[in-house]
Amino acid sequence: DLELLARNCRSLVSLKVSECEILYLDNFFRAAEMIKEFGGGSFNQVGEGNIYENVHFPPSLSALGLIFLSRHNMSAIFPCAASLKQLDLQYTCLDMEDHCQLIQRFPSLEVLE
Repeated sequence: DLELLARNCRSLVSLKVSECEILYLDNFFRAAEMIKEFGGGSFNQVGEGNIYENVHFPPSLSALGLIFLSRHNMSAIFPCAASLKQLDLQYTCLDMEDHCQLIQRFPSLEVLE
């Protein structure tokens, strides 16, 4: 369980996992106060409205890699936009226009994959 890992490894700064639904990672992100880099969160759920709008990303997060992110749930990552320096969108469902919208919202972005 990733939440248990975060609670037992308080100094954890980087974690990359295989595909894991981002909705199930909320408690992990709340417990992983020092995490700076996370990769592997996926946006698999489809529903009315943005069901991902309440996902919490820790303020220490500076690098994020996501899977299956689409235009409909891009706003889930906007709250952490100011702190992100690296964003991996290789396995997302975004087109060029979506990428341009994201770039405008991430003022500290140094690496975009």
